[in-house]
Amino acid sequence: MDKKYLKEKIEESNFQLDFMSKTIDNFRDFYKPNKQKEIFYISVAVKKALEIMEPIFESNKIEFEFNVIKDKQINDYENEYSQVILNILTNAKDVLISRQIQNPKIIISINEKNDSIITTILDNAQGIKQNYLNLIFDPYFTTKQKGSGIGLYMSKMIIEKSLEGVLSHKNCDDGSIFTITILAQDEN
Repeated sequence: MDKKYLKEKIEESNFQLDFMSKTIDNFRDFYKPNKQKEIFYISVAVKKALEIMEPIFESNKIEFEFNVIKDKQINDYENEYSQVILNILTNAKDVLISRQIQNPKIIISINEKNDSIITTILDNAQGIKQNYLNLIFDPYFTTKQKGSGIGLYMSKMIIEKSLEGVLSHKNCDDGSIFTITILAQDEN
């Protein structure tokens, strides 16, 4: 062991400790019951969920893209929006892994259409089986062995009741698309 090697290992350790500390801070802030509306960009709320999921995606070799075509501010509950994104991303990750998808991929896009901000989350996990499509937002419905069945139900309630938006799903060629639509605020 020389001084150079020791210095590199100390720097590596400090970097990992700093990363772990930030992750703990992110989780603490993420689940804080913040019931006061605030003005935020949708992309910022999505990035908060991605900061938590990115190391998980990388360790599971899940490719992901984050495309911001057009972003706007809304005056709403940022943490709740981030929680919904985190839940959908976690579900996508779980199904990509359980189905052992070759070249697993998740694409998140933000765009504006007709005074609304639309966030789409697309995966290539072969979609949801036809006989489950009408059940995925029902409380306690799950296809996971250890799932509670409340994640998508709560996500839908948060988007519809707290954020006054719409959360929807449809299958696509090789996967699923979850869409969150929220009315954008006028920028004054």
